[in-house]
Amino acid sequence: MTQEKPESGEHHPNYVAIWGVLVAALLVSVLMAYMKLPVVTAVLIFSVALVKAYLVASYYMHLKAEPFFVALILVTGLACLYILFFGLVPDIVFTETK
Repeated sequence: MTQEKPESGEHHPNYVAIWGVLVAALLVSVLMAYMKLPVVTAVLIFSVALVKAYLVASYYMHLKAEPFFVALILVTGLACLYILFFGLVPDIVFTETK
């Protein structure tokens, strides 16, 4: 078996550098947990988590190299999850228990 070389226009991302960014973001999230403002802390930690999810989906799941419709399918699934979550939260949170 021969290994094919990537064409001149293609290049592979530096996975170790991306992993380093993910580890650094993890450490930042852990350190932010010690902040005294719980709402600001939660917003910042979830923002960092979204950036980490984007990096994993883009580089490790190779969504950057996929056609647009594949990303559209992913976004559609996330939109359905969002609708389901925020549609059910009022029933769960505001249900009167006896």
